[in-house]
Amino acid sequence: MFFRKNTKRVTIRLMNEYGVRLPVWHENYDLTPQILEQLSSNLITDLAIWSVTFDRHFSADSGLWDSDELAKTQYLEGLRLAKALKRELPSSYLVKFVPWEHKKRPKRLR
Repeated sequence: MFFRKNTKRVTIRLMNEYGVRLPVWHENYDLTPQILEQLSSNLITDLAIWSVTFDRHFSADSGLWDSDELAKTQYLEGLRLAKALKRELPSSYLVKFVPWEHKKRPKRLR
């Protein structure tokens, strides 16, 4: 008989929010230093750029991007970043991309 190891999987969300430098959230909505330490400096820079672009080009009032092209680019960049998070974090982490600003359902990366 085989027994499965009882390991708790931690969910990390990639989700934009106004004024947030790194849009990566722990399941309790607080990013811990232990998570940050596992990410490459290139990924941290890319996450920060993605977040700044959101702040500058997504309107809280209208709920729209400056252009449809930018909206598509940002969505695809979010998917790329979510996949990069999944690669860089240990397998005990689940990564969920939450593209609320694109009016799309969250995507869980396995």
